Amino acid sequence: MSRNSKLARIHLAKLKAETCSSCGKILFCVSGECPECGCMSRASLKDQEYRKLLESLTGKTSCHDMNDNQLRKVMDLFDRAGFAKAYPYEPPPERKQKYAVIRQIERRAKIVLGPGWAIRVDGFCTKTFGKSGLTNLNPVQLRNVIGWINRLDKSQKKKAGETK
Repeated sequence: MSRNSKLARIHLAKLKAETCSSCGKILFCVSGECPECGCMSRASLKDQEYRKLLESLTGKTSCHDMNDNQLRKVMDLFDRAGFAKAYPYEPPPERKQKYAVIRQIERRAKIVLGPGWAIRVDGFCTKTFGKSGLTNLNPVQLRNVIGWINRLDKSQKKKAGETK
């Protein structure tokens, strides 16, 4: 991972981080309570807290001044707090492939599902995977969406053949 990628990932973690109001633990969990103390109250990580955290970990208050090993320490801290699990890293080539598959689904869905295709696809994603929208799906789930569209197309063609 390049230095710029590490910096971007750390700064994204800083934006997404929350602290427990009771125990002060850094959290990235989606659930409502702190895994340590069970407290439901959280607040976003303040810049002063972030700088103190960096200084206690590396001796520097800015990521810009850190070397690669120090950046790795900061990334590891955020990952142990749950950042990697909550926001998994997607390398750029995989991201490009993912969006190519999404464009393919959109083209195919317009043909097979008709004018209300976006609502139907979103409903399928929510019902099947519990996630709204194609961008929140992983590659396996996207393939399942393509399969669903193809099965619908096949059944529609079969019904059209029976009515003739």
